[in-house]
Amino acid sequence: MAATTLVRKFLRDVCTTLQDISPQYSRWPEHELVTYGNYGQMAISKYLPQAGSAIDSVRLQPGTKQDFTKVLAADIRPGDGSTAADSYGISIMDISRNMGADGLTPGRVVRVSDRYTKDTNDPDWHSKTGNVVREFLWDKNLPKIAHVIPGVPVSPAVWVDLSWMKEPRRIPAGGEPGAEIYKYDGASTALLGIADQYVEDLQNFVVAVALLKGSKNVQNIPKAQLHAGLFTASINAQAAVVSGVSPNLKQLPFMGEIPAAVG
Repeated sequence: MAATTLVRKFLRDVCTTLQDISPQYSRWPEHELVTYGNYGQMAISKYLPQAGSAIDSVRLQPGTKQDFTKVLAADIRPGDGSTAADSYGISIMDISRNMGADGLTPGRVVRVSDRYTKDTNDPDWHSKTGNVVREFLWDKNLPKIAHVIPGVPVSPAVWVDLSWMKEPRRIPAGGEPGAEIYKYDGASTALLGIADQYVEDLQNFVVAVALLKGSKNVQNIPKAQLHAGLFTASINAQAAVVSGVSPNLKQLPFMGEIPAAVG
């Protein structure tokens, strides 16, 4: 799932729906819409964690235990070519191959192993190290943790291709009025942090929040409710397809945490 939508293109579509386009950001400041966008990405990934799925080259830590709860930008080479940023894992899916000491050199494949079998046949496997990962172990009850075999030495660096679901990359902060970063005719190349197939859901979220938080016009309430309903219905339906269970959302997530518009 690729994230290829420019932030400035996304915000242009949001502003068009909000009728805030001549000039852009005259009614809803850019920095507020970016804040709403980041909350929207969080909401989507909470119920559809696959929205942040990626295959990245990741540098492993010394030892057998690998914790992907947080991976620093310096330890990631994003598979989509985007700029590396600190990333927060939701769940590991696979470790497919070695990527050398530089994170760029494809090498030996990595196969999944069974812990019971490994413990039985090689009780000392945690004490062994090597420059090439051959196997990995993963427990679905600990979705952010994996163990690799052999363990990673302190030096040299060992990189692998990691398939995982992670929190969507945050949209970099927008500018204050008069210093906007994401005008449609601007030069920003920043991308949204979620895959393209969820952009419509994110747009409905941002528009709904903007109309609820950023307008004193009561005539906007039905419009806000319309977009909120489109968002919750879509998330409920998609989650039901993936997991077999609908979260039964009836209102926008995180509304109590999103700051009110200023001014």
